[in-house]
Amino acid sequence: MKLCPVVIVGGGIGGLAVATYLSRAGRPVVVYEKASHLGGRAHTRSRGKFRFNLGPHALFRGGSGAVVLRELGISVTGGMPNGSGAIAFRGGRCLNLPTLPLAFLRISPAHRT
Repeated sequence: MKLCPVVIVGGGIGGLAVATYLSRAGRPVVVYEKASHLGGRAHTRSRGKFRFNLGPHALFRGGSGAVVLRELGISVTGGMPNGSGAIAFRGGRCLNLPTLPLAFLRISPAHRT
């Protein structure tokens, strides 16, 4: 008996993981992705010498996503963030952006506008 393919909409990490599990179980799979690349929102765009992250680029090492990747035999590279958070440029100066909600209260008024 010929199996109909399972259709997966979205080529992000979740869709690709499900497609891999199903394929390994012997099911035919078709993945549809609207973007020109796979990976979902975990994508970086380059403009000149700048890079813009358009989605999540971090993975909790003890989280369920890390467990799935290990099960699939996918090694995760990278390191721990240095804790400095995000940065922005304003008036030719490099500013550290707060990454915790209460940290916004400690921004000097000159940097809020």
